[in-house]
Amino acid sequence: MATLTKEQEQALEAMIDYSCLSAVVEALSNICYEKQEHLSANWGDRVTASHWSHDGRTLHAVIGKLIN
Repeated sequence: MATLTKEQEQALEAMIDYSCLSAVVEALSNICYEKQEHLSANWGDRVTASHWSHDGRTLHAVIGKLIN
């Protein structure tokens, strides 16, 4: 699994500081759903698409539990 560079972590922190953690997690959830749709529609890769859909649902479920 790849890790983020220090610069990427700082950019992510700046996004959280600009809005809030729940907004960033919501954006990540939306990105997962977009990746799912792209893989399914353009590549016919329903297995990997279902993994992205699962991750999107998981992140979406976390949003309501966040305080920041």
